[in-house]
Amino acid sequence: MPKSAANVPVTVNTGGRCVDSAALLDDQRELLIRHRGDTYRLRLTGAGKLILVK
Repeated sequence: MPKSAANVPVTVNTGGRCVDSAALLDDQRELLIRHRGDTYRLRLTGAGKLILVK
């Protein structure tokens, strides 16, 4: 079951918030992110890289 944003581990540093990608993806390959009315897709590639597309 996906975690709510309130349950995602976050560390704070001088550069802003840092959230581990594994916590965001929660064992999934994709995550949909809504921003200002648009939906973005954060995808984990087979090579282990992240791609964000609109």
